[in-house]
Formats: sequence, C-alpha cells, structure tokens
Amino acid sequence: MRTADRVVFVAQGNREDFERHYPATFRRKFVTVSNGCDPAEFEGLNAGAASVDPFVLLHAGSLYAGRTPLPLFRALARAISAGLIDPSRFRLRFLGAQGMHSVDLPGAVRELGLERVVEFASRVPRRQGLQAMAQASGLLLLQPGHTASVPGKLYEYMALGRPIFAVAEEGETAELVRKAGHGVSVIPDDEDAISEALVAFLRYPQGLVKKPDPGLFDGMLRARELVQLLGTIVQTPRDRMSSAPATASVESESTTGTMEGTHTP
Repeated sequence: MRTADRVVFVAQGNREDFERHYPATFRRKFVTVSNGCDPAEFEGLNAGAASVDPFVLLHAGSLYAGRTPLPLFRALARAISAGLIDPSRFRLRFLGAQGMHSVDLPGAVRELGLERVVEFASRVPRRQGLQAMAQASGLLLLQPGHTASVPGKLYEYMALGRPIFAVAEEGETAELVRKAGHGVSVIPDDEDAISEALVAFLRYPQGLVKKPDPGLFDGMLRARELVQLLGTIVQTPRDRMSSAPATASVESESTTGTMEGTHTP
C-alpha cells in the first residue's frame, strides 16, 4: 500500500472496507473501476422472441459457491400451493453444470412437487447459452452470502435487456439490479418475501425492456477507464529516474503499481 501509485477495486464495497482500515493518507490512491461485459458478444442474437407462455425464468451458468436455489424452490412451491402461480404457465430453468455436490437439487424439486415446473439442462456452447438468455422471459441471479461483489452474469443480463430477478444480500449486487431499473432483488433468507416478489415479477411486461445506461454494464467503457488510469501513473524512464526513490526495490514496486482484485476486460 505504501509503494503503490494506485490501488484498484472492482467493487465500491471493497474499496470502502479498505478506506475504513487504512489511514486517510492512503485513500487518495484508491480507485474503483467496476467490471462489465463485451457488448459485441450480444450482436445478432434473436432477442425479440421472448417466451410468453409459459413464462420462463432462466438461470444461465453453473451453481456453485453456496449459490443455492433452495429458498427459491420453497417460495415457488408456496406460491403455487396458494394459487398465486399457475404451474402450467411457469418454468424455472437452470442452464449449466450443477456444482453443488452437497445438495440434491433434483431430490428437493421432487420433494416439493415441482417436477413439472423446474427444469435442469446441461451446459451448452457459449453462443447457444446467450441465445437462451435473450429469449427468456426473465433472468435469475443467485448471490447469497456476498455483499461486496458483483457476479459477471449480472452485466450480461443487463446488456440483454431482460427483467432480472435477483435473490441476493443487500449490498453491491442488489443496488446494481435496482439501478438497472427493470428488476427486483430480495434477500435469500426471507422465503415469504421471495414468494411475494416472484408473484409480482410475473406481472412485468413481456419481451424486451429498455436497457439500462451502458455505464452500468459496458466492459469496454471500463477498459477505457483503466487505460486512462494507467496513463496517469506511468511515466517515461527519464521521468522516473529523475524522481526515483533511493532503493531499486521500491522503484520497481512503485512503477508497477498495485491492482487489487482487478480483472477488467
């Protein structure tokens, strides 16, 4: 921290944690450059043919690291039992590998009587997966247990212009879903709230919605920010030599800088 020119965070919550921990004199070095996706990946997709009947809520990608859908399963079963959701007109679809070896998700689906509603599909090639996302009625995001991180999937969801249903802790992800303007975020440990939010979500307009500000999801904009940042800290060798610290080891670290947690495109 002492020898870095800048310290880059991809989430504002992480930056705030460091600001609380380190002396105020370090804070001028802290910069947030969020992640994003490549909008070019979504060109040419048939994004206008969203599923209308049944309503398809799609989770695209693997389930891992505690991203369990069990609270959503129970909330869905409750809404169906109360007659608030017609099981013949709703599908909860999971596209990708099921990496939660300690949880029997198909068994939970059978136990709750959701066999006709919940579907599991194997991984597909990238382009095919993007097409499935583009044609879904809504897109599901699972982010329990994390308050200061944003999954890359959320940026892709926003770029596709589909309503987003997030089961996430209050924090960075939930705030970003709300900023997108066409989604809802509900905490994972309140199944009543999940059930109510899901019923309300099914009333969302079908088809494409207005995409949020590209500044929320466009990774190319973030890359430009990072380029500009690097331009402010990288000096020519002569400039460096004229202002070099006394020891070569400190010089090397200072020239390199520190990129904490950065994986921007």
